[in-house]
Amino acid sequence: MIQIEALHKTYRSRKRKKCHALRDVSLTLPDKGLVFVLGKSGSGKSTLLNLIGGLDSITDGRITVDGNDLSHLTEKEYCDYRNTHIGFIFQDYHLIDELTVYENVALSLDLKRIDDAGAVGRALRTVGLESHADKYPLELSGGERQRVAIARAIVKQPRIILADEPTGNLDNATASSIIRLLHSVSRDCLILVVSHNLREAYSFADRIIELSEGRIVSDRSRNADFSDEVTLSGDKLVYPDQTPLSDRDIDTINQNGGKQMIRRTDKFIATQHSPALSVHTPILRRRLSAKKSLKLSGQFLKNKVFAILLSSFMVSLIAIILALSQTIVSFDAGEVIATEMAEMGERSISVYKFIDEEQKLALDSRSREFYSEISDDEIELYRRAGYGGDI
Repeated sequence: MIQIEALHKTYRSRKRKKCHALRDVSLTLPDKGLVFVLGKSGSGKSTLLNLIGGLDSITDGRITVDGNDLSHLTEKEYCDYRNTHIGFIFQDYHLIDELTVYENVALSLDLKRIDDAGAVGRALRTVGLESHADKYPLELSGGERQRVAIARAIVKQPRIILADEPTGNLDNATASSIIRLLHSVSRDCLILVVSHNLREAYSFADRIIELSEGRIVSDRSRNADFSDEVTLSGDKLVYPDQTPLSDRDIDTINQNGGKQMIRRTDKFIATQHSPALSVHTPILRRRLSAKKSLKLSGQFLKNKVFAILLSSFMVSLIAIILALSQTIVSFDAGEVIATEMAEMGERSISVYKFIDEEQKLALDSRSREFYSEISDDEIELYRRAGYGGDI
């Protein structure tokens, strides 16, 4: 069970302005069922899921999951919490392209150090992809990838599954099949779905929570007494709201002509909160084994050989260019000559100065301890020798 008490989440912009993503949110969520969280963009839906999933820190308030207060967890404990309690389903799937469908699903168990091929097979069978086990994610359609993501989430039997816009990238038919699948899975665990799709929520949700500007504006649960069919109640015909009348409904109306029609609008009613009775479920520490880590690293390297070699070549080439550039910029011919003179035990050199190879208007050889710029006296000697160009 999840208990949320006076939850606040505040972000700060680059200009240090406060942005209140959640304001005084309090909820009690059950152990099972399909709960939709609705609201416009920026209403705080994804923020709420991130806080429950331990992907973000709490500004103020408290979230207690199965007796574990998330506000007191360290970063390592958060990792263990996500590993043991939470299954994630993202809009963009987040599958590992280098791993097969089977390996993507099995990775959830590897992180818990569980070796159970049967569980992986059952999870794939649940989502209808048992025959795709040896395929890679890039060989699948969008709907099939999302089913793999669902299998990856349910294979470790988490307490909670968090689905952030799981049908956002899918067509209507595929989206409906995914929601039906989640509805089926919700019999065994709690599933929170962030969505904009009101039709899906009314069709499949056990509970609908609406947020606006970080606050809960509506919290309704499905009415167990509601019927999706036209019914006869005394001398009145009762029909469901937001449901088109079928041929059978029309026949019922014709057979009971003269009856008064009443639209039933109580498919969802205000949630009745019962006292929280939560059993403490400890957070277990699990880590990917060193052997499995090395095996995964080898698989990634195997599939990325060309990219790694190309990257290594480019890095080496850039390093060589930078080294040559630094050498050219810092080159000092005078220092090089002085160093060579010192190594050879010489204290002077002969310097010949001339304008070009044809005129060879050169001065006599002279001995210097070092070479220098041409002096004004030397320029005058060139003039007297008959050179009229620029010096």
